Amino acid sequence: MNKKNTFHLLSALLLTALCITFFLSAPKPAYAASVDGVENFVNRCYEVAFQRTPDKGGFD
Repeated sequence: MNKKNTFHLLSALLLTALCITFFLSAPKPAYAASVDGVENFVNRCYEVAFQRTPDKGGFD
């Protein structure tokens, strides 16, 4: 495995860990399992990890 692949794998693992940690620490609204809840989760993950909102491809 080359350095670039290792970097991408570690980045993906870190992003996953950050999203899970952020999601588990956030208050659970009544609609957390709804589509709005999933959209909010994706938006929060992008804001925490990349300090921006997701583009269309990233959101999908």
